[in-house]
Amino acid sequence: MTGLDTGVKIVRNVGRFTIGDGSVSGVADLVNSQRTKDSPNAVYLIDEFFENSRNVLDSLGMIA
Repeated sequence: MTGLDTGVKIVRNVGRFTIGDGSVSGVADLVNSQRTKDSPNAVYLIDEFFENSRNVLDSLGMIA
């Protein structure tokens, strides 16, 4: 199995994504605008490139 061959065969693509300089700064507002009382949860797919970028992760507005 290679890095790209994960064994997952069926995947539904992400509905929205953002790329480019400064794009992370608007993610929290985008996600919060979609939260409702009945559906307050969100799933973040974060590339391993950002795994040690505490400032980026903190800017996402994640709630525990």
